[in-house]
Amino acid sequence: MAGKQKRKIKKRKVISPTAITPPAISKTISKSRYYIKGFFIGFITLLGVLGSISEVREWAKDIFYTKHEKYEEESFISGDLKGTKISDANFVSLPKYSMSEKPITLSINTINEGYPKINGILIKRFNDPEFINRGWIFSIPGNYIQTLYPKDLQKGIRLFSSIPSQCSSTNLVIGVIGDRLYVSTEFKDLAKEETIGIIEFNHWRLFKNNLLDFYSDDTRLEVRDKQNNIVFSLVYYEEPNQLHVAGYFINPNSILIIKNNQAGSAEMNRCISKSEPDWKIIATTEIAAIKSMRLIF
Repeated sequence: MAGKQKRKIKKRKVISPTAITPPAISKTISKSRYYIKGFFIGFITLLGVLGSISEVREWAKDIFYTKHEKYEEESFISGDLKGTKISDANFVSLPKYSMSEKPITLSINTINEGYPKINGILIKRFNDPEFINRGWIFSIPGNYIQTLYPKDLQKGIRLFSSIPSQCSSTNLVIGVIGDRLYVSTEFKDLAKEETIGIIEFNHWRLFKNNLLDFYSDDTRLEVRDKQNNIVFSLVYYEEPNQLHVAGYFINPNSILIIKNNQAGSAEMNRCISKSEPDWKIIATTEIAAIKSMRLIF
């Protein structure tokens, strides 16, 4: 049948089994892509905010932390010092101090209600009559050492009066009433040399809250300026029976800098005359080396 046309057979397209994606697998792939995409978006976002984490943290501390909690976290870090063993240190013995010209008195009424309260440093030994009659306390300002007698502390002692330099005019009075030790002194900011605080034993007579910060409890008193430098540090260690003093004290013609004694360096203390060239630059470097004192021995 030559005239009969050949019938065309349409070939079916063969689909590979691997090209078929069941609905369940398709959904899994879609979810995986979603999570991967979300991970990368989150990662990039995290990188973007890392730079501002410290700012957020500071903001949170301002809201939720008390002043003393914030101070503790910022101040007591690695590098804090502890008490000094007398046998391990190279001390310079000071001659006897002079007595305060005015007696130690406590203010019964709070003169300034808005100022922080000062409870004084607790020294339990003063509850023992035998200690008052026969005892002593080692005062350790930097690499100086001096013996303080309880009966004199009850009258008031000018702590730096026997320092052999023009800085002996530094006016820091310490005294004990009952079993509490108090101080009387004036704090000045190094940058502007202006008075930022005045302590008169159990109260602040002047306290510029925008210029300084302080911490006070039964064992220590610490004052800082707004550059975070330690203006004054006073810590009592009961067992070694030591009173450690550090800080900087600005006088009319000089500045006394007392650094912490950790191993008895021979150059712990520095009296810098204001007549020296760049005295303030030198003082800034020295003051930066003063550290907080932990109550550990």
